[in-house]
Amino acid sequence: MSESGHATKKDRISQDHGKGGYQPQDESIKGLVAFVLILLVSLVIVAGGIQVLYEALLNANTPPQAQSFAQPEERTGAAKIELLEQKAQLDKARKEQLEELNAAPAWVDREKGIARIPIGMAMEKLAESSSEESKSTEREGGR
Repeated sequence: MSESGHATKKDRISQDHGKGGYQPQDESIKGLVAFVLILLVSLVIVAGGIQVLYEALLNANTPPQAQSFAQPEERTGAAKIELLEQKAQLDKARKEQLEELNAAPAWVDREKGIARIPIGMAMEKLAESSSEESKSTEREGGR
């Protein structure tokens, strides 16, 4: 150092400068190994979290399995009786719905002009009106 307290050029150049020197001690590999291990553990945790979320999403979008009434003999006691009662209620509801769908034409509200017709007749009328509409569109030039 000079008398003024500043480093001189000679002070800034190391003693090994120009001799092809090397660092006296290589960097420790422990820090690098620790970083890689922490990174791998973090990746495993993130991948596991993604897997759990994916399975939860699949389960949330899967509808519950329908109860089968096909083989009530597999059940016994109260479970069998409950299953048979549920089947009877379902059969009754389906029968009522089919009767309503296929009932004879009748007025629901005559003042408003609302009538009930069998589903088959309604589908035929809808097909006829759709066919007539497409024919009139063709006659008008495809508008």
